Amino acid sequence: WEPNEQAPDCRRCGKWFNLIVRRHHCRRCGLVVCDKCSNRVMLLPFSHIVVDPTVPLEQHYLVSLQPQRVCDGCFEELSRPPPPNTIHGSRAESIHSTMSHPSSLMMRRSPSAQSIMMECPVCGKNLDAYGGTNEQELHVQTCLNANTPAAALSGIRYVVYKLPSNSALMGQECVICLEEFVEGNTMARLNCFCTFHHGCIHSWFAKGKECPIHS
Repeated sequence: WEPNEQAPDCRRCGKWFNLIVRRHHCRRCGLVVCDKCSNRVMLLPFSHIVVDPTVPLEQHYLVSLQPQRVCDGCFEELSRPPPPNTIHGSRAESIHSTMSHPSSLMMRRSPSAQSIMMECPVCGKNLDAYGGTNEQELHVQTCLNANTPAAALSGIRYVVYKLPSNSALMGQECVICLEEFVEGNTMARLNCFCTFHHGCIHSWFAKGKECPIHS
């Protein structure tokens, strides 16, 4: 994770940062880049995400649930198929097919990555106190459904809250407007655990659309 003060210019195009040209971090290589050189978002594997060092370790999994901003260099690297002479047989065909469609690769999460959620993302309570996996999932679903507004025309429900300063989402980006989340933002967390600015997702649902990530 490259510190902002060490990057006076974009590490991809060399453009100098100012009040108009803002700094962004590629969540795969950690370099500081401009918006033009990092206007793509992808769901990265948990182990491939470079996380802001100010985010607590126990919140890294929640960060991985969100699509990540990636620079052009990383996007091209992820989209490039492996050399055919390095891997043989059906394994090579499988990997080539996956790398030809990077979005499908990034959507996959291993069971081990999914199993490390220790706290309810809504109320913050320790899930161990609720017994087995089924009971934990029931608690989270109950929290998500409790007193949450129905999304217009979509049937999707979401939790609305103010983003605290210690949230794992600080510095992450809304995939609708591509603006970073900052303390005090009014947020909306859907029942699929995707999180957006409340105003962004409200306008999105007003058009009768589903979750921007899972639609």
